[in-house]
Amino acid sequence: MDLAELKENFILEAEDLLEDAEDALLSVGKSEYSGLFNRIFRSFHSLKGAAGMFGFVDLQEHVHKLENSLDSCREAMNEERVDYYLRGIDAVREYFRDGTISFKEQVTREEVKVDIKEKRQVQEEKKVSTPHKSSGYIYVVDDEKIIVELISSQLISSGFTVKSFYDGAELLEEISSEHLPDVIVSDINMPKVNGIEMAKKLAERGIAIPIVYVSAYVTLDIVLSGLKSRMCYFIEKPYDEKVLISIVTSLADNSKLKKSLMKTCDRIMFMFSNHENFLLESGHEKEASALRYEIENLLDLKKSITK
Repeated sequence: MDLAELKENFILEAEDLLEDAEDALLSVGKSEYSGLFNRIFRSFHSLKGAAGMFGFVDLQEHVHKLENSLDSCREAMNEERVDYYLRGIDAVREYFRDGTISFKEQVTREEVKVDIKEKRQVQEEKKVSTPHKSSGYIYVVDDEKIIVELISSQLISSGFTVKSFYDGAELLEEISSEHLPDVIVSDINMPKVNGIEMAKKLAERGIAIPIVYVSAYVTLDIVLSGLKSRMCYFIEKPYDEKVLISIVTSLADNSKLKKSLMKTCDRIMFMFSNHENFLLESGHEKEASALRYEIENLLDLKKSITK
């Protein structure tokens, strides 16, 4: 992952931090304050550190000022302070749009009331229009349409986002390493490419995704083949919906955790590499060697995550 991609990811994740802080600020007076304060502080603190890491000096200074001023609001926060931080968040968003910080330190009491009222209205509209966060992204594969529809319906009802296929060949043609599912739920016997062959072809491409086979044709040889890969799980038809949902949920959670860890490893690798170059250029070979050792350990960790 290069610097441009890392910065793009930072901006996307910064928006999540800003939204969480904004939501907490707009909940002041409605929910228990200490929890809200911690969310606001954590968002500003994380954003400040990341801004410094990527060299956004003006942004870092702005968020640092917001974070420091929170010290006077540990016990309570009035409307003026709520509005102050909301405007500070808006200034961060403007920075991402045009690269400059424009922040009005003081506004009138009437402006405060209007600002907060408008923000709360937007917040309520978001709650109505924004769907619940998906429990995971699942591919369902079966040559029987009725089975695909049944399994898909059960998964969607449990909060998953689902994409359907009617043969292993169809999935292999569609799947992209840029947007992989968390779990595949598949039949075994299918006319063009069966479930076992589909798994082998995915492995040949270096794509490692847990597969839950839901089939009436589960033989000992098939089970042993799946156990060797450590990525396959079997449920016999007719199946128990609760068992299917439980297994898929567990695998999806694990898959999302792996993706998150991989992303974190990439970021740390980038930071380590930059520091190593700096140490070498400044004549600190011993420190650079120690850092290289840590980088190699991180590479080993990344490999173990993908297994």
